[in-house]
Amino acid sequence: MNGPGRIVMNIFAYQVCWWLLVIWGNAPISLAIAGITVILHLWFYGRRRAEWLVLLSIAVVGAACDSGLVYMGVFGGAWANWGIPLWLVLLWLVFATLFNVSLTWFHHRLGWAALFGGIGGALSYWGGARLGAIESLYLWQMICLWAIWTVLFPLLIGLSRLIYHYDTYEWPWMRRL
Repeated sequence: MNGPGRIVMNIFAYQVCWWLLVIWGNAPISLAIAGITVILHLWFYGRRRAEWLVLLSIAVVGAACDSGLVYMGVFGGAWANWGIPLWLVLLWLVFATLFNVSLTWFHHRLGWAALFGGIGGALSYWGGARLGAIESLYLWQMICLWAIWTVLFPLLIGLSRLIYHYDTYEWPWMRRL
């Protein structure tokens, strides 16, 4: 599938996974569907090792950021004493599938990435809180999430571009992978 169809499918798959993971959490069906989504993404787009690296890098950075936010008390849930749950790590992995398909428009528009990242990132957590996936968020937490996502999203876009750039030009460290 090429063109707009693949972008629509990519966004649709992410949205389905977001809703399932946020509402059902670690339920086997939500984890399975999200896992299948990642596997299908890699089946269609994972021919380049860069796509594998982008998914893993963004998932690790995102899970580390969320772990730090939970540790600092910015957000949490009943699971906060044990770190972030599997569903949240998997959500980061599914989110990473967007970067080189649906979010390519932002690759050369980092200012827009900061704007949309700040708004969209904070609203995503707010939506999760409204659905009961995390504790309710106060204004100070929303401002904190907005500030973090205003910086984090363009950095993740840049990371994705960097990995693809090095893979395209076959830099020596990529050959070993």
